[in-house]
Amino acid sequence: MKNRKELGSGESRARVPWCDLPKELLETIAYSLLTRVDVCRVRAVCKSWRSSIPPFRKPISLPLEFAVPYPNPSHRSHPNMLLLTESTIYLLSPNSQASTSISTRSKTASWGWLVKVQEQEACRFRVINSISCQPSHRFPTFPKSINLLDLRVSELAKAYSVRFPNNGFTQKVVFSSSSPDDCPCPSLMRINAGFLFYLKIVDGSDWTLIDDTVSQLDYEDVTLYKNRFCAVDKYGRVVVIDSSSLKVTEIASPFKGENDGNSKILLVESSGELLLVERLREKPHFKVFKLSAKEREWVEVKSLDDKVMFLGGDCSFCVAAKDFGNGCKGDCILFTDYCSTFSVFNLEDSSLKPVQKHPGYNKIFYLPP
Repeated sequence: MKNRKELGSGESRARVPWCDLPKELLETIAYSLLTRVDVCRVRAVCKSWRSSIPPFRKPISLPLEFAVPYPNPSHRSHPNMLLLTESTIYLLSPNSQASTSISTRSKTASWGWLVKVQEQEACRFRVINSISCQPSHRFPTFPKSINLLDLRVSELAKAYSVRFPNNGFTQKVVFSSSSPDDCPCPSLMRINAGFLFYLKIVDGSDWTLIDDTVSQLDYEDVTLYKNRFCAVDKYGRVVVIDSSSLKVTEIASPFKGENDGNSKILLVESSGELLLVERLREKPHFKVFKLSAKEREWVEVKSLDDKVMFLGGDCSFCVAAKDFGNGCKGDCILFTDYCSTFSVFNLEDSSLKPVQKHPGYNKIFYLPP
């Protein structure tokens, strides 16, 4: 590699200050920023960057209200409305150049913490349970602001849910800001009573019932995979839905053999692969399968390797165990039961324990004081 003096005309080039970067380059940088944290970091570099790069803007303004989707069109005049909300799951970890006090506190804590923040009206935020849709009481003195010089903040996932304002009941929905051809078309997909519904977020639009006679009444979960809506039924059949034509294409056949449709089925994306998680209803036991796209079938996997899987009420995701420090090991699934109790299932030996008996995992949900 050439050194500075060997570049150009042979004379040492003058260093260009960050604030003097060309406007065209700043526009390219701004276009590639996809998260609020990234935009905040870049705008904090200097006054010139802050004035050149606009604040983060979302595709749609939340929360939004929608009518409740019903399989029977005659029921669509029902007065209940759905309130769409967005939550962001962040991974917080100590900055290597953080202050001494932060570094000292971190020595006795996990190296990484999960925080789930829900945006409300008028740019207000609240901390909610990391793997459910309920308000969290784990951070009663959560700071009003976070100094990015003290902590590294990474956005892990987005979670969307709809809430019935009259009773507070929440359900998962999946949001897509664009179609696979990058044409702006914010849309939602939701399961209601085993039926699959699609909504394009434009004025006057209504929920559309997806025409699929094979799996209707049996749909269990929906997710966004490779920028396409994917839905799975209780037998393991998975389809993708084209956002333009709403055409349904099967990409995975139903399970072979023992599955009788009595398990809870979830879809989880991990490192670009689509995983299916089967939770047996008789006892808290899990099986994990990976999609074999060529054979269009599920292949059981016995290990998540270094990954920790979080199964949430409105979002499921995987994180490398090393991001949480030495107290955590991979190959585990964290979830909540119907009483919102946190539990850890070890995929290696099929053991199940409350999260309190795993100090390393328990610290994931507690910021140090």
